Amino acid sequence: MNVSKTASSTAGLSLAAALVLPAAPAIAAPAADSDIHISEIAYTFSTDFIEVAADPGTDISGWTFGSVTRGGSVQAQENTVTVPEDTTVGDSGAVAIDVSITNSVKAGSAADGEYGSSAFVIDDDGELVDFQQIGGVVDGKGVTGTKNTFTPAPVIGQEAEPTGATAASGQSIQLTGDAWKSAAPTPNALPDSSDDGDDDGDDGETPEGVTPIADIQGTGDASPIQGKTVTTRGVVTAAYPEGGLNGYYIQTPGTGGADRADGAASDGIFVYSPDTVADTNIDDHVEVTGTVSEHYGQTQISVSASGLKTVDEPAEAVKPVEDAFPAGDEKRESLEGMLLQPSESLTVADNYNTNTYGEVVLATGEGTLDQPTDVHRPGTPEAKALEAENLDREVVLDDGATVNFLKADKDIPLPYLNKEDPVRVGAQANFTSPVVLGFDHEKWRFQPTTRLTGDNAEAVQPTSFTDTRTETPEAVGGQVSLASFNVLNYFTTTGDQLSGCQYYDDREGNHITVRGGCDARGAANVESLERQETKIVTAINKLDASVVSLMEIENSAAFGKDRDDALATLVKRLNEAAGSEKWDFVDSPAAVPSDEDVIRTALIYQPAEVAPQNESTILDDQ
Repeated sequence: MNVSKTASSTAGLSLAAALVLPAAPAIAAPAADSDIHISEIAYTFSTDFIEVAADPGTDISGWTFGSVTRGGSVQAQENTVTVPEDTTVGDSGAVAIDVSITNSVKAGSAADGEYGSSAFVIDDDGELVDFQQIGGVVDGKGVTGTKNTFTPAPVIGQEAEPTGATAASGQSIQLTGDAWKSAAPTPNALPDSSDDGDDDGDDGETPEGVTPIADIQGTGDASPIQGKTVTTRGVVTAAYPEGGLNGYYIQTPGTGGADRADGAASDGIFVYSPDTVADTNIDDHVEVTGTVSEHYGQTQISVSASGLKTVDEPAEAVKPVEDAFPAGDEKRESLEGMLLQPSESLTVADNYNTNTYGEVVLATGEGTLDQPTDVHRPGTPEAKALEAENLDREVVLDDGATVNFLKADKDIPLPYLNKEDPVRVGAQANFTSPVVLGFDHEKWRFQPTTRLTGDNAEAVQPTSFTDTRTETPEAVGGQVSLASFNVLNYFTTTGDQLSGCQYYDDREGNHITVRGGCDARGAANVESLERQETKIVTAINKLDASVVSLMEIENSAAFGKDRDDALATLVKRLNEAAGSEKWDFVDSPAAVPSDEDVIRTALIYQPAEVAPQNESTILDDQ
């Protein structure tokens, strides 16, 4: 544990033991002559601290600073610290104490009322001085402290007060006036509260009248009025009553179109409102009242059941922003929450999460996204520059939902997938209808205007994809062709031959592939293995390369068989399908490492075109 490096008191003292403190009553009130409270919480990738504001000279020696997870318990011993002796509040009226914020929460990512943490301070008499929750809804229900090995007794059973604020990447949340805001960390220094953002209200808390969406968004990467209660109006451009988003986007009437100033504040915003989303329809003109916050880096307004009103007066239609989708956060920030019609095609760069979360990664500019270390040596400036460029070019085409299809909704057809329009890396995504630009889980996202599934794709899917699949690979010239092929855990030792295996199941509960619990990695049973073999055999025979390097094939020696048993089986299946002895495999060497894995690589070849020279060698020292 260290007192923040800019603090005046001694740093570098370590916490020797877990805290055992006496039980406390309900949240204790600060001393009458001193309003001691948490004034800043930092949880960035480079620094974590909790700051308290108090009268200069206040002695906080022996006090406890710490944080709890979303479940209300202290995660580990490192998440609480005892302040060293002779630590006092400096002339600034604030002192910051370094302490690890729990739950691996980092500013700009998972830092909200559901996934965030709560910071607490306990004085040397065992009284709970303050307990503040990152995110949540102001005046709503906060996290309740729960008992475990590391949670101090005064926290147990007490409820944190939601700040309603989360921090943008690299920033902290700070109490400015009567509201929490995101800003650059200022340890041991209180923010200037001369301007608390309430210029248009008499009571200093709730603005009078309607606040334009652009004023809520601001031109930075976080709202300038986080934690404030606002009333705003807009036209509903997208609504998600199902699928987990639990809200809708609204945009200022008449905004959008082609003539949009660079760097302007966004005119769209997400309204998080499970209570009212079912009562909204696209094109409704609505007025909402709720609390402003940042959720995973996206500005939103949290609206209760009473916070939605339909506006009777007609509204000018929202126009999609029609332009090439920009690269980089700065330009995209000015479009957050707005309706877009990208004017240029984007390239499919990744489809790994399509069957899990209904996501397709797209890339702006020319071509796909190269792995930086495929092009440059790891750690070099060139590799780092390409990594940054990839982040600037990337955007996720989403499905208007947060569903993990591997765990839920298995009866719903997956979005974006069909036999006629394959989503392949390198294909072009062409936008046929508008999308809304959102930000979530550290990614910019194109959201369809309502939840997309395979059932409603004809009406809802905003893109089409060019079919880049050819019947056979293009000719590459030369006398010998080389290829690589991932057989994706081709194991002839199926899960049902072993004990302890756990499985991925289909919708009817049938075991399909091994998930864990045993050494098998592939098919659960013979039926699944036959399906896998059919796909592999068809693809490799059509590939028709002279030599094919195989990845993720079973090392049969791990199951008491010849090391090449599974490899020989695959070659046999290839030849049966080819109708001749078209393929052979390179035998394993006589000497193999003693610590081999259950999975391996292998080589197969066409004897009519090439032949191995000498015995094979396993390169385990390269």
